[in-house]
Amino acid sequence: MRKIRQAGMVVLIGLGVILMGYPWFSNWLYQHHVASSANVYEQYAAESGTSEITKQLEAARRYNQELVNSRVMLTEPYCDTSLPEDIRYEEVLNPTENGMMCFVEIPKINVSLPVYHGTSEEVLKKGVGHMEGSALPIGGVGNRSFLLAHTGMNTSRMFSDLTELSEGDLFYIRVLNMSLTYCVCEIQTLLPEEADHLYPDENRDLISLVTCTPYGVNTHRLIVTGERVSDADVKKVDVPVETADWNGSVWMRAYLNAILAGSAMMAGLAVVVKVLSMFWKKGRKKC
Repeated sequence: MRKIRQAGMVVLIGLGVILMGYPWFSNWLYQHHVASSANVYEQYAAESGTSEITKQLEAARRYNQELVNSRVMLTEPYCDTSLPEDIRYEEVLNPTENGMMCFVEIPKINVSLPVYHGTSEEVLKKGVGHMEGSALPIGGVGNRSFLLAHTGMNTSRMFSDLTELSEGDLFYIRVLNMSLTYCVCEIQTLLPEEADHLYPDENRDLISLVTCTPYGVNTHRLIVTGERVSDADVKKVDVPVETADWNGSVWMRAYLNAILAGSAMMAGLAVVVKVLSMFWKKGRKKC
């Protein structure tokens, strides 16, 4: 009987270790997948001729201009954009034909994520979604792109640490053979229905990163907006992986707290079981 109990305890401890390590392992797998996708994308950009890259960019610029002409209202992000029939959203800026249009990199929180067409749940499980009806993220004065990602996923960090950004921080868009630099200029926390901010500025080149907040509650939307800046005016920031991963990561802190709470509960349960076992043994001896 004792051996059975010991074996059971070993199994429970093993399961506990697996569960505690799952978030880190799954995030590592996801980052490996992202790195592979990035290699494929970069290979396409490197091997494609100038004419092919120009063709992709011209189609994206035409799409953005047609958005301006059609006066699409982003307060209805899933509305019919009423664009010409020969312009299909899913086919524009889709160089590798898998829905991936670019990558967004945020050095401060050590995030590099693929950006896909649309904001369906399937897309948001894979990475960042581009809000249809907003400008494609290729830069340009008067454009404003909206890039959405989840917070609090147990498989990867996504935009969980977006709360750690401050005005003046940089993020980058890697699209085709271009690298676009944006400097955070505004941070807002709004209710989902508060959409007055969802407008481009004809004099600025903007990209807004959007996620749910507060962490685990998700009643509001955190909107971090960056304005395009010249590479000559900024110094690229390189954040060490260990610093970005462990110092200040909301995602990591949440799981560490969960592990501590779970460990405390298991320890308490073990003590209760031990005490009850002792009383049970004493009762048997008296009998």
